[in-house]
Amino acid sequence: MVTAVEQDRPIPEQADPPSSVPDTPTPPPPSAVEPAPVEPVSEALSKPDTTPDGPDRDALATQVERAGDRAAAAETQADLARSETVATTERVAALEARIAEADVRSTTVERRLADADEEIERLTARLAEAVDGAAAQRSAVAALHQDVTTLQEAGRRTATDIARAVEQHTTAALVDGQQRLHQASVTLAGLAQSLADAARSVPTELTAESARTLFETFAVDVDLLLQQLGHEALGVAAGDPFDPRRHRAVRRVATDDPAADRTVARVLRDGYRTPATDRVLLFADVEVHRTTPTTDPAAPGQEGTPS
Repeated sequence: MVTAVEQDRPIPEQADPPSSVPDTPTPPPPSAVEPAPVEPVSEALSKPDTTPDGPDRDALATQVERAGDRAAAAETQADLARSETVATTERVAALEARIAEADVRSTTVERRLADADEEIERLTARLAEAVDGAAAQRSAVAALHQDVTTLQEAGRRTATDIARAVEQHTTAALVDGQQRLHQASVTLAGLAQSLADAARSVPTELTAESARTLFETFAVDVDLLLQQLGHEALGVAAGDPFDPRRHRAVRRVATDDPAADRTVARVLRDGYRTPATDRVLLFADVEVHRTTPTTDPAAPGQEGTPS
């Protein structure tokens, strides 16, 4: 069925009609047709209708309808083509965006790969340095092990020498100590015998001089006994500087001489020390000089003494 719009549109030139439609003469082109004279309306109305009737008119209508259907189908296909073109354009744009994103990612990956290559080179260099350092450390450890082995051998030899020296010294010290004890025993026996003899021969009237002489004799024997045991007298004398490590101050003695301050005034009893250990066995009892404070006549707030 042909719509009014399709009837108004110009009908395009068609190809040869199918065999079922009879041939119609092709009209000449507009330029070859001479303009027809204008007829009056009354004459035109009086002429008979020349439009084809019957089968020719139906074939022409069918041809026009088919041409309209083909045009509508062509337009539909054109719309579908345009829709597909738009969709294809969108897909192409999406693909281009993905390609651009892939390019960016590829660039990033390449940059990261380059950084990784540089890091690998640095790590390789550091590994080579570490290997060299480990080799040097192994060499140093081997040298230290050799040194330790040498020191151990030297230590064992030294320990052996020390043990021998200690053994010899201990043996010599024991022998010397035994000799000293023997001498001290002999001296002590003699001192006991002297005391017994002195007790039997004490006169009825004992004078101070006799007692002093007797005690001095005993002191000499005791000093000899201490020397035989490995001790010796400190040998403190008057005028020596006071030394609290060797002396014990029993009394202070006033003096006006500043040079005599803190010196030994008198030795009441000498002390003893052990030379082997340099330790004091017995402190010496002494009297010590100390200067007395004097009144300064020129000092403020004090009364001066007449000269």
